[in-house]
Amino acid sequence: MDLGSLRLRRTKKKRNDPPISEHAFGPYWRIQTLLDDSKENAPLPHAIIDTIAHVPANHADQSLTLHEVRAIVNVMLIRTSHRPFRGYSIHPLLVLSYMGEQHGRIIQASFDGENLILQYSPLWSFEDDDTAPVELFIRYYISQLVGLERADAGVRALAESVALMDLE
Repeated sequence: MDLGSLRLRRTKKKRNDPPISEHAFGPYWRIQTLLDDSKENAPLPHAIIDTIAHVPANHADQSLTLHEVRAIVNVMLIRTSHRPFRGYSIHPLLVLSYMGEQHGRIIQASFDGENLILQYSPLWSFEDDDTAPVELFIRYYISQLVGLERADAGVRALAESVALMDLE
């Protein structure tokens, strides 16, 4: 898939859909963007989302935060119940999660109809311009989608393809 077929989706909320932002139960978080395949005839079920949360990043390095898991599960629920993606057996999701003052992590999530598989990076700091992992986040953001049939294979293949990308 080329980058030209990615589109920014304005999520149309249906009455029973889970939220894409929340501030009533704890710290405020939201899904900033949702990119997915815009090919009309056979779109891939892959998606990329950005999440932003107003939570301190001091304890988030050890595990995923509640807002990250809620955002992933909510997007998976929406995508598995709406056209054109509800007929797919896997639903890969790349999450660029930003929190605290200047911190972020990359999460690869995939749902195979029974299991939610989550792989995530450590929390990185963007506080120092010289050491901020901007290039790494951009690599993931512009990575090519992999249309594999097994959820765990797709996540691993995507990680391997990004690691091998030549940026020069």
